[in-house]
Amino acid sequence: MMDQQTTSHQSKFKVLYIDDNPLDLQIILNQLSDQFEFTFANNGREALIYGFQQPQPDIFLIDIHMPSMNGFELCEKFTKAPETSHIPIIFLTGNNTLNCKTRAFNIGCVDYVVKPIDPRELRLRINNHVKISRQSNAIKTLAALESETKINNYYKYLQELQTEWNLCKRYDYPLTLLHCEIDNLQDILAPLNAKQSSQIMLAVANAIRDLGNRPGDSVAHINPATFAILLSDSQISHAVNCAKELVARISALQIKVLSEDLPIQVTMSIGVASLYPEGNTTMMTLHDNANTALIEAKLNGGNNWCMYSVSHILTT
Repeated sequence: MMDQQTTSHQSKFKVLYIDDNPLDLQIILNQLSDQFEFTFANNGREALIYGFQQPQPDIFLIDIHMPSMNGFELCEKFTKAPETSHIPIIFLTGNNTLNCKTRAFNIGCVDYVVKPIDPRELRLRINNHVKISRQSNAIKTLAALESETKINNYYKYLQELQTEWNLCKRYDYPLTLLHCEIDNLQDILAPLNAKQSSQIMLAVANAIRDLGNRPGDSVAHINPATFAILLSDSQISHAVNCAKELVARISALQIKVLSEDLPIQVTMSIGVASLYPEGNTTMMTLHDNANTALIEAKLNGGNNWCMYSVSHILTT
């Protein structure tokens, strides 16, 4: 019974099927639309639009022989793009030659199904490959988390920054970055044991993690004292509001420790930077600008935010 359904306890798997033959599209729709959530494209250009939209498909089904952009070319675009390289690809084609099969697997497909298609077989293949893909991505996600705060680590932060940089460059969107540092962290943690230190870091992380909650946004813990919030396609006003809110949130935690008999309250300083990815600028330019603004916020006494500008630093 379990083999006859995706699952009764989760949403349907999202399938993007690319084929220029309306008859094949209709057959798949009639046989499998009750088990999967289908989006159809009849050429590669449409497929690229749908493939990068959020929420993304769980799997691509691609015909090989299509005008303008064939299935091999489309497959290579999906497998080379960081935003879609994790999504499994099944070729559905009437071409049963060894050369085609070899080329398909060499450029990154996970399966190759020859037409005419048996819907029962295709359903099983879709289910299996999506489940394997999700398990693999879950393992990668665990490896990408900072162990103490369960937020993206520095290496995942760089991956997310590169991905969003490329997207914003493609669509001419601004990319905004906040570097957020706990003030005087060494003095705060010095008198504490490991459990107490972890409790403080987790409390701060919990105050931060839901600020980057739109598609394309992300939050990372990039070094012991510093967190990063990446805001894709964000107006400066939104970034400034996030910075103001976060400074207030951390202060409102009212976490205080005694250091040499003097109470120290946990506060945070934030540097804000924004760029349109273009020309000779790189994602590290944005990273460095946010860090420069953060240093300025700390020099101004901490517990505040500063925004980087090419000509000057704007402060609270």
